[in-house]
Amino acid sequence: MIQSGQYKAYLKSTSVSQGDIWDVHSATEVYHVEKVKLDAQSQPEPITPFTPVNILWDDTTQGAPVIKNIGEQYGGGSDWLSGALVRGIDWNMGGNGRGLTATVRYSTRYFETKFGKGLARTQENIANATALESGARCLLLPCMVIPTFRTRSMKMYRDNPSMTGPNATNDISASDIGGLQKQRDIDVRQVALKLRFVVDANSQGIDALTGVLQAYVGKKNSDAFLGYGAQNLICDGAAINHLEHEFYEVVMDYLYDEYFHHSQIVQPDQDGRPRMNGTDYADVRWARDARTAVAFNDIWPNGFLGQSMKYQAFMGVWY
Repeated sequence: MIQSGQYKAYLKSTSVSQGDIWDVHSATEVYHVEKVKLDAQSQPEPITPFTPVNILWDDTTQGAPVIKNIGEQYGGGSDWLSGALVRGIDWNMGGNGRGLTATVRYSTRYFETKFGKGLARTQENIANATALESGARCLLLPCMVIPTFRTRSMKMYRDNPSMTGPNATNDISASDIGGLQKQRDIDVRQVALKLRFVVDANSQGIDALTGVLQAYVGKKNSDAFLGYGAQNLICDGAAINHLEHEFYEVVMDYLYDEYFHHSQIVQPDQDGRPRMNGTDYADVRWARDARTAVAFNDIWPNGFLGQSMKYQAFMGVWY
């Protein structure tokens, strides 16, 4: 029983629902609440439709309030259940007006396990994944990568160039690429990567998170990321979607291109037309848009949470 100067609450039942890492986990408590007797002979005051408001805002007497309000934690520990917050309360009045039933609903998206695996922020070899913390329970949030395979059309002016293909570290070839003149359209293979992960706005507010995402969009990767080498990827979009309560989903869009986003270009003459050497183009080069290189791996949070997210992105599971 929980009692204040005005009310007392009896816990009648507790139910808990815990799922996998992408689920919403919940707990429900059912209380019977009454007004306390003023003395041994008197009867408690009757419950009215206004009583729930009075119960939640009864903060003037010792031990009050006897029912937790919206947004309060289930407990004071560091496990997932303790961190679950009150999301709603259902109040039902008893037939005799002497008491009511309060159904308190808690939920969270934090997933708790002691079997999780992780990858260090700059580790790209899945064989080096390790247990997050042997025997300890870790609070995690979900993450995944969804690849989509597609092509883009590119005008090829030279086939079988004498020099190697486009260089991932250069934005334009230093000289003519050589090869055989063969003007035709080709399909260049691409892989679009959609990175999805859940964030808690209590850890990083939306305004701050917006600034973080702006640092990646339109940039290329300075280090290996999601199994792709340095400067192989560009970040071509991002979004923040609200899930529920303090939980949001971040979506990052990355694009890999087998020619590292290069196309073949012909060098123009003074009149703007392609410079020619007889019937052949005098100068053909690989070129792409110049982009700033940033560390894409900085997107991962610090500690076990970020290590787990990176592992999930590579493996598709948390264990």
